[in-house]
This record gives sequence, C-alpha cells and structure tokens, in this order.
Amino acid sequence: MKTEKKTINKKAEALKSKTAAELDLLLREHTRTLLDMRLARRSGSVEKTHLFRELRREIARIRTLLAKKSA
Repeated sequence: MKTEKKTINKKAEALKSKTAAELDLLLREHTRTLLDMRLARRSGSVEKTHLFRELRREIARIRTLLAKKSA
C-alpha cells in the first residue's frame, strides 16, 4: 500500500510541473486512449483491464490540476 502511495505522489508531482497547455494536451491524449480501450473491450481484445482504473484516475488528476491553475 505504501508503495502505491509513493507512485501516486510521483505521478502527481510530475503533473504539477507541466503547464496548462501541456496538461490540456495530455488530457486529450488520455481521453482518446480511454475511448479506444473501451471500444477494444467491447470487441473482447483488452487483457489489462486494470488500466481502465489507472487511466480514469490520471484523467481526474489532470482535470483537478487544470481547475487549480485556471482559478
């Protein structure tokens, strides 16, 4: 559990150093990837289903940082 928290903190720190434009681009890429994964899941070709959760959380982190930067 502690290892997981350290990994999350590293991800959050890496995102904080990015500009709003970079975060927006990353958000678009992750959103597109999530859509592609959802379509692949429907066809039954996704093996690593844990990536859905990780990607959704990464998108949430990015959206949170964008909201803080715009405020």
